[in-house]
Amino acid sequence: MGHKYPRAESRNCNTPPQGLLDRQTKKTNQRNSKAFMSFLNNFTLAHISPELSNTPYYPDFVHDQLTIVETTVININATHFKAYEETKELYNHLCVYPMEIVPLMDRLMTEWVTTTMHDIQQNLAAQIKVLTLLGIRIYAVGPNRMDHQLIF
Repeated sequence: MGHKYPRAESRNCNTPPQGLLDRQTKKTNQRNSKAFMSFLNNFTLAHISPELSNTPYYPDFVHDQLTIVETTVININATHFKAYEETKELYNHLCVYPMEIVPLMDRLMTEWVTTTMHDIQQNLAAQIKVLTLLGIRIYAVGPNRMDHQLIF
């Protein structure tokens, strides 16, 4: 006896087609990239508290880390993402998908440094270390390794 309604194809009906997922991921990465670049250029401590400095924080901070401290590991305080309107979504993505977001930020930081800080060597490979991320402690961050422990 035939079915009144045709059978669904073998794919799970709750799972969107791969092409749709790829487009959504690309758009999300584009939004995250734009937000992170805006953050690097425009975040000020006044975003945390109005009486603090209104000078962009990260250009000088990153430059000092690279030239004075001589490290390519840049510490980013994730609470700054929460204080800056454009990076609130990025903060949420970082909490849920650190293995995807941290390498994206590494690449963007390296591009940003090499295009804006002309006294820094061109073959720099900056690595982001995220601090004060709610619910996650990240112990080691690098291109091939990230250890984290969930804390509640």
